[in-house]
Amino acid sequence: MSATQLSLREADSEVATIALVGTPLDDAVSTLTEVLGEPRSSDLEAASCVRAQTAWAWGDTTRIGTPDIHTDDGTLSFGTNETAVATSDGRSVRIETLTGEAVGDSVAPLDEAFDATVKDDFATAPDRELLSIVYDLVRNPEVREGDYRPYGASVFSEKGVIASIIGPNEIKSDC
Repeated sequence: MSATQLSLREADSEVATIALVGTPLDDAVSTLTEVLGEPRSSDLEAASCVRAQTAWAWGDTTRIGTPDIHTDDGTLSFGTNETAVATSDGRSVRIETLTGEAVGDSVAPLDEAFDATVKDDFATAPDRELLSIVYDLVRNPEVREGDYRPYGASVFSEKGVIASIIGPNEIKSDC
């Protein structure tokens, strides 16, 4: 998963690609359904950081939908809190970052690879050891001098273990 697309592969072969920018949600759901099987849907009401929408999910927490209020219009949002999704025909589809990390893996390699401008360590909750890292940066706008809001595909970890992969989204935001 990158900030701009999902690449669906079987071994070394690309099965399908979904552009996260400009692809209608129905087309993305159709492609994922072909690979992962039938999804379930849920209607989400608008909230402080969420647009009203229907989101589609596979497995327990792997989902695609329209973005939060800080994500560009015309962009889909994809995320997972699971290492892999079991398909209806018994396969297991692993969901990875561009460098092969998945939920449950150590965040240390990513933490070492990126500088502080694309990280948020949630300093207000040091006992939880939370860390978000944008691993595929699309932009890094400066809000105030020295205060960046990186935007792209990211991981969220707790106590050194990746807990979710999300993208595209903005970290260090009010949401």
